[in-house]
Formats: sequence, C-alpha cells, structure tokens
Amino acid sequence: MSPATATVAMSLALVRAGGTVLLAGLKEGRSVELAVTALNEKRVDTVALRGAVLDLDHIDDALDLLLRRDRARDAVRVTIRHNH
Repeated sequence: MSPATATVAMSLALVRAGGTVLLAGLKEGRSVELAVTALNEKRVDTVALRGAVLDLDHIDDALDLLLRRDRARDAVRVTIRHNH
C-alpha cells in the first residue's frame, strides 16, 4: 500500500461516526506553483488550517480539545502560544 493510500485508509479509520474526511491534492508542478503563489499573495484564508491557538495558560483546554473530552468542541491541530 502506498503512503497516500495508507493515509486515506487511516483517516477513514480515525474519523468519528458522522465525521467528515476531506481529501485534497495537487497533481502537477504548475498546480503547486499556483497554490504557493495564492498563499503568498494572501488570496487564501489559512485561519482554518492553523487550528485552535491557545495561550500557555490554557494548556488544559488545549489538551481537552485534542483528546475530544467535550463533544461540542473539536480540533485536529492545537497551537500553544507563549506570551511571556
């Protein structure tokens, strides 16, 4: 099984019931170039890609998000920001 195929199978195994798996990809070098240009020119909103961003003081909340302790909140990626 190729790494790409394995990733799809793993995402389907890990998604919770009723969840969504989004598959995306770039097939050609030109597509990559266009995507990089769009990102650099800020034509793409990347806020959703960065996930939740929490201060170090809220590390317990970050762990709760990652461990899905609250079914009303979910995050695939959590960034801990140190402001001191």
